[in-house]
Amino acid sequence: MESAHEVMHDIHDIQKDDGTARCQPETALDKATHATPPGGEAFCGVAKAAAILGDTWTLLIIRDLADGPRRFGELQTSTGVGARMLTDRLRAMHAAGLVTRTMYAEIPPRVEYELTEEGHDAVAVVNALRAFGEKWLHGGQ
Repeated sequence: MESAHEVMHDIHDIQKDDGTARCQPETALDKATHATPPGGEAFCGVAKAAAILGDTWTLLIIRDLADGPRRFGELQTSTGVGARMLTDRLRAMHAAGLVTRTMYAEIPPRVEYELTEEGHDAVAVVNALRAFGEKWLHGGQ
């Protein structure tokens, strides 16, 4: 029996019509490492949304920004998230178009985060999770 290390390196080149080579996995283990993306080959809205919204901190940030703009410290206090994680989540949410970041020329500097139109659409997801949690998970803390 081959070790996982040997299997991972047991890839042969296949000649394509244009003369270039491409790597082709030979074993089931290799094929498993080249798995289909979540949701399948075709576009899957659930998989794409889960990739952006699917962690606790992002959902809690959306929950808190649903009521209007918040500063970093306010979000940190209300969610209980650490500064580094909050920074990472806010950057990812900004890159995904869920929040805007506004800096004010004040001393000390003031930065506020606010949901975009796309971010406001995600509030419905948070509300559905809230309803589910309150109905089915409230007693099972």
